[in-house]
Amino acid sequence: NWLLKQAQVQPQKLALVYQDQKLTFEELAKQTEQTAFRLAAHGVGKQMRVAILAGNTLTSYLTILALQQLGSIPILLNYRLSFSEISTQLKLAKAKLFLIDESLQLTWYPASNLKVPNLSLADLFVGAGHRVELKPEFEMTDPASIMFTSGTTGQPHGVVQTFGNHFYSAVGSALNLGLVDHELWLCALPLFHISGLSIMMRSLVYGMGVYLL
Repeated sequence: NWLLKQAQVQPQKLALVYQDQKLTFEELAKQTEQTAFRLAAHGVGKQMRVAILAGNTLTSYLTILALQQLGSIPILLNYRLSFSEISTQLKLAKAKLFLIDESLQLTWYPASNLKVPNLSLADLFVGAGHRVELKPEFEMTDPASIMFTSGTTGQPHGVVQTFGNHFYSAVGSALNLGLVDHELWLCALPLFHISGLSIMMRSLVYGMGVYLL
């Protein structure tokens, strides 16, 4: 479990900068744990597929990490898609819950017409959670995320990305670009893009901070 490992070996290392907020790995792990407990209170558990439609915010960052800590599988959706496209992808991915960042001011919100239970991120971060055991470690073959292709040559397909996929992406990046541990990695890409999510995952592998835009 890369997040917990970084919190143990370098707890005071800067992990995330978002607007005027700065979190160390210890603080990031703690806030992720609290978010996981809130998700558990809404019935989220192991192997559950949970879709998330959100911008690059602290709450979305914590939510993605928290889903992984629970052993759930986050499905990252593009908020620029239409209601019909979102509905189709939820069905294809077999999502059991849909988390929505209502601050995106979606033209089709509220999502009452979707055939999937949904919850706003604002509501998720209200109230107490339900304490559960988090995943102590991840197998390389465990699914870490699901992301849809762009659909350039046909209908978009959901791609399952394992922790091994993310690990070797991080290794390949370090070999090609080098790695300086005191630097921050600028994440100006959406977290629902593989290039954006990969920055989050590399951060946990490297123990390197992210500057989230």
